[in-house]
This record gives sequence, structure tokens and C-alpha cells, in this order.
Amino acid sequence: MPHRRGGEVVRDAGIIVIGDEVLSGFTRDINIYTLSSKLRDLGVECTIFMGVRDREEDIKKAIDYITAGWDPEYIITTGGLGITHDDITVEAISKALNLRLRESSEARKFVLEAMQRLKETVTDEDSLKKLYMLPEGFSPLRNPVGVAPGLIGEVVLGGRRRTIIVLPGVPAEAEGIFVTNIAGRIMKRPEGVERVYREIAVRSRESKIHRVLKTLQKEFEGLKVGSYPQTPEVVLIRLSGSKEEVERGFKRLVDLLQEVVGPAGKG
Repeated sequence: MPHRRGGEVVRDAGIIVIGDEVLSGFTRDINIYTLSSKLRDLGVECTIFMGVRDREEDIKKAIDYITAGWDPEYIITTGGLGITHDDITVEAISKALNLRLRESSEARKFVLEAMQRLKETVTDEDSLKKLYMLPEGFSPLRNPVGVAPGLIGEVVLGGRRRTIIVLPGVPAEAEGIFVTNIAGRIMKRPEGVERVYREIAVRSRESKIHRVLKTLQKEFEGLKVGSYPQTPEVVLIRLSGSKEEVERGFKRLVDLLQEVVGPAGKG
């Protein structure tokens, strides 16, 4: 459920990337970028992401750490879904949440349908049973790209109800499951202030305009002011906050920039 932070209704998420191959540098993760941008479009802010190895204790520590430190409404994991010995994410989450695993007939249906769609032969269905096992109270999410279903469940953790979403590590599968199963379930903020963004590119070194940014942040405490150098001579400034505050802040930013660097660019 959404919660309040500083008087504003907040919907936020934490993402945990699971996989030795990512932390060892053999695989480049793009799930964080994809999922956080899609969450942003739905009015949900990603406030923390982290990576852990394929170890049960590490996955539990990550869930506990994110819950205690960032208190997000959604906790999303990617990676570790499959039938091999090191695909332990479901078991680890089950233990971390003190939930028993149960066999899901719906998950079995999703898996066998996917195998047929992909024209993969089921020579040993027993080897697929790992994909049918879900923590109690969780539901499977159909995978439109691959075989392993995702999972979703609501749990009480750290004193409040949260949604846990478990996705495969393959980027196309994680995105496919999110788009077809999750996006429709995550509604935009039902109340409070919707966060909007506005950007402007400035021909200047960051060192020349840092006082402008400091002044703007001081004058608009509810506005998030970010600066991101694109080249040594071009800085992208991004404002985020309520629509009214972003518009007021942007006008003030343009005025401040004109005093320092002249016409600032296009927003």
C-alpha cells in the first residue's frame, strides 16, 4: 500500500539483481534501467537497487536491508529462476519470508504451454517441477518470452503490507512479464501529488553553474534538482517534483542561468 513521506503520498520500489554472473562482470545488467524507467512511467519511484550473488543468505539479507532502510511498497527481484542447481531465488525468498513452498497447477500450465509454444520437448517433466513451486500466497505470472513464470505476492514485512515481484534475469523475459502482467496492476498515485520531470541542456561547465543549482535547491525545498554532465561543456539539468513546483522552479532556473551563462538552451 502507498505510504506518506513528508506529507506526500509515496509509491516506491526497491530492485534486487540476483546472479553471480552479474557481480562477476560476465553479464551486463540492463534490468535496473528497464524496470526503473517503466516504474517511473507508472508513478512509482525506484529508491534503491542492489546486486547479490546466488546465495540464500545474501538474498535474505538484501530483502531485510531494503525493507529496513528504504521501506518500499514494492520489492522486485530479477534472476535465479530456472531448473539448474544455482537457480535458488524462489527457495531463498520462501525462507526469507517464512513461507512454505507449494506446487502450483497454474504455474505448471504456464510452463507446459510455454514449452509447446517454443517447440521445446519435455523429456523429463520432473526436472521442470522446480518451476511449479511457489511460496504460499504467491501467484505465477505468465512468461510471454521464455518458460520460467514470474511470481507475485503480497506479504506483511517490516510492519506493513508490501508486494513482492520475482522476475527472470533474462532482460526480454523480465520486461515481457512486467509489461504483460505487472504494469496493469500498478496504478498511478491514487492521491497526493504526481511527480513530473523537466530538463534543460546548458552549454557550460558544471563548476560554473553549481551555485545556481544550490540556490535553486535552497529556494525550492520540495524540488529535486539534478545535474548530469553530458560532455565537458554541456550539462543536463533535470527538475522533478509536483507540476506546479517544477514549472515555477524551471522559470527561476532560466533566470538564474541567464545571469551566469546567458541564454541557457531548450527545456
